[in-house]
Amino acid sequence: MVAPLLWEQIKFGSSKTKLYIVFMNLQCANCGKEIKKSPAQIKRSKTGNMYCSRKCSASKNNTLFKKWINHPQYKTGERTYRKTKLDSVKNPICEKCGFDNILALDIHHKDGNRKNNNLDNLQILCCNCHRLEHRSN
Repeated sequence: MVAPLLWEQIKFGSSKTKLYIVFMNLQCANCGKEIKKSPAQIKRSKTGNMYCSRKCSASKNNTLFKKWINHPQYKTGERTYRKTKLDSVKNPICEKCGFDNILALDIHHKDGNRKNNNLDNLQILCCNCHRLEHRSN
């Protein structure tokens, strides 16, 4: 995070009711433009970097995370359970109704635990059967 330049209080309301909002003067982490952010906005930031606009944020993050391995949400590089289950069968079809359009197939966790991605716990269902499975419980 860029070091704060100074704190500034802005007064709102009449002379009887005064509301002070405190802002910190910072610099945009991408272009260096001076910006004002409240302590709450600074606290919400996961990286500590502050930007003047979404354009600056996207520009900076696109250069930082050009390779997906550098992305903070990249964990282990393991394949997703959907791809693993679909590749484990020769012709993936819905196990309830036989629908075979791969774009409309979902993976259902039989025990309801999304972290249990064993192939025995995963069931290939079409979108409609998957919805019915969750609505019936």
